[in-house]
Amino acid sequence: MSFLTDHIKDTESPQTYWQHFNVAFFNSFNLLTASIKGIIHAIFPWWYPFDTSTQIVKSFKILVDTGRHKSEFQEHLGDGYILDKHLKSK
Repeated sequence: MSFLTDHIKDTESPQTYWQHFNVAFFNSFNLLTASIKGIIHAIFPWWYPFDTSTQIVKSFKILVDTGRHKSEFQEHLGDGYILDKHLKSK
């Protein structure tokens, strides 16, 4: 049964099965809903303005708050990515 729990315990911030289930299921469901809204928004821009991007930002915050994805953030974003982008746009 360790194959069921290896993944949820293999980071600096291990979770229980149910903690992992709640984050993974509800975050994914919300992103799925946002994806559908994004497709509708592409056709009808006046419907669901910013709903998809807002949900992506919320999802990102959830992932950051879990403390489980530091290596992924480093690999894909690098140090100071958000801060660097924000400062360069001013």
